[in-house]
Amino acid sequence: TWMYDETLIPYLKQRLETFRYAAIGELHINGEQAKTQVMREIIRLAKQYQLILHVHSDAEAIRLIFEQYPEAHNLWAHAGFEESATVSTLMDEQPNLIADLSFRTEIYQNGRFFPSWEHLLVKHAERFLLGIDTYQPQRWLQINNVMRWQRELLVALPDDVARKIAYDNSERITGCFDKL
Repeated sequence: TWMYDETLIPYLKQRLETFRYAAIGELHINGEQAKTQVMREIIRLAKQYQLILHVHSDAEAIRLIFEQYPEAHNLWAHAGFEESATVSTLMDEQPNLIADLSFRTEIYQNGRFFPSWEHLLVKHAERFLLGIDTYQPQRWLQINNVMRWQRELLVALPDDVARKIAYDNSERITGCFDKL
C-alpha cells in the first residue's frame, strides 16, 4: 500500500536533496495505482531530478506514467511479464522505455526463443537489459543457475544483439552518471 502512504514523499525529498541518485524504484504498481497522489509526486520528482523510474508493473501503469511524464525514462522490470506484442507496442510508442528480462524464462526454451520474442529483442536490441532480481537472500543461492540461463539466452541471439543486451545497454544508460 506504499502508493497511498503520503509520508513517503517528505522522506524521498530529503533523500534526493541529500544524495545523488540515478533512479527511483523498483516501484511495484499496477494500472490505476500509477495515478495515486503519491505516485504523481514520485513522477514529478523523477522529472525534477532527471531520474530513471524503475517500475515493476503491468502495461497499463506504464502507459499512465508516460501520460503524466511523456519524456520519462522507465526501466520496466521483467518487461511487465507481458506478452511480446504488448511489450513491442509500448516500445514502439515510447522511445524512453527500457525493459529487463529477469525472470522471463518463458520466452526462451530448449535453446530457442519463441519467434515473437526473438523478433522483439532484435528489433529493440538497444532497449533490453539482463537482470538478476535478488529480491530475497535465498535468491543468491540460485545465482549460478540464473547466470547459466542468461549465457544460454545470449548465445541464441546474433552477436551484436547479445552484446547490447549483455552489457552495452547498461553501460550506455548508466554512463551519464559517471560524470557526477
